Amino acid sequence: MEERNNGSQLEGKTTEIGGLMMQDTNGAVDFMKKTITNEPDGGIDYELSIPEDFDYKAYNEELKRGK
Repeated sequence: MEERNNGSQLEGKTTEIGGLMMQDTNGAVDFMKKTITNEPDGGIDYELSIPEDFDYKAYNEELKRGK
């Protein structure tokens, strides 16, 4: 298994997250929006890889048997 520190693709860019709606007690409907700046946080992001010949089906069966 290999681990690599790739960082976030959006670090340092501004992003607006939307899509949810809210309704106040007067019946007005508005979209909920949140703006994030994706500032570099020094966090570590991992990408895991497995060998091409890995038998996932056998591994899954072992998990089902509790091994």
